[in-house]
This record gives sequence, C-alpha cells and structure tokens, in this order.
Amino acid sequence: MCIGITSCSDDKNITTYTTKKTAYFVSPTWQKPNTWQLAPLTHISQLAVFKVGNAKASISMLNGNGGGILLNVNRWRRQLQLPPLNKQQLDNEIRKIGNWTLIKLTDKNKENAIFGAIQQNNQYTIFAKLSGSVNTLNIQAETFLQFITSINTKVK
Repeated sequence: MCIGITSCSDDKNITTYTTKKTAYFVSPTWQKPNTWQLAPLTHISQLAVFKVGNAKASISMLNGNGGGILLNVNRWRRQLQLPPLNKQQLDNEIRKIGNWTLIKLTDKNKENAIFGAIQQNNQYTIFAKLSGSVNTLNIQAETFLQFITSINTKVK
C-alpha cells in the first residue's frame, strides 16, 4: 500500500480552519404495523426493512433530492422490467398525500408490484417502498399508507 500526502504550499506549519456550523441530523420515527416483522438491512441508506408476508417493505433516506423522483421511479420500474417514463408521463402516474409523492407500479404479467412513496425537502429525501406480489400489496395497501403517514421527521 502506498500513501501520499500533499500540500498547497511549502509552509511547514499546520493550518486549521473553523467553519460555520450548518450540520443537521434527521431522526425519522414511525409506527411499525403489528403484522410487519423486522428484517435485516440490505443497503447502507436503509433505516429499516420489514417482512410483510411474501413482500418486503423498506424505508431509506438520502441527502438532498436523492436523485429526484423521476430517476427513482424509473429505477423501480426497471426492477419490474418496465420501460422508463418521461416527466409528463410520471406526472400522470403519481398522486400526492400530504408531503408524500406516491406511485403504484405493476409488472406486465400483473404478478409483482411496487408501492413507492417519496418525501423530499431541501435537506434530505425519504423513500418508503413495499414490493412483492400484487395480491399481498393489494392486501397491504391501506397498512402501507398508514405506515408512511406515521413517519415523522425531526431535525436535531
């Protein structure tokens, strides 16, 4: 292994800088539905993963806009082997509940689906996703809506 250290000048003195404190910490909380079981995290951005019958629910958080709604919806569409949407098509597919943007995606065979929910502000984006069989997701639809509306964010 090779480690190199460089400097912007020949000055041998160590210079330190102090910046204005602008850090924030968001600590989301939520009400876990009684029938959902905690499952292991599978990605660094995940805050929680739940087993929901033969389906899986997750909540994730990224800084900033998290890539944007269109990019994330199209990522979910690829997971179901669906073609991407453009912005106008996306606007026709989504609905809003409070601060959440919601979308329901179903594969071409009407066997698997994703319910996605995205909440954005200037500092972070929260994603909630329920994926699995169409039957399970239809049974869990109301519970998923209750789950996402229970998510509370507090900036500390």
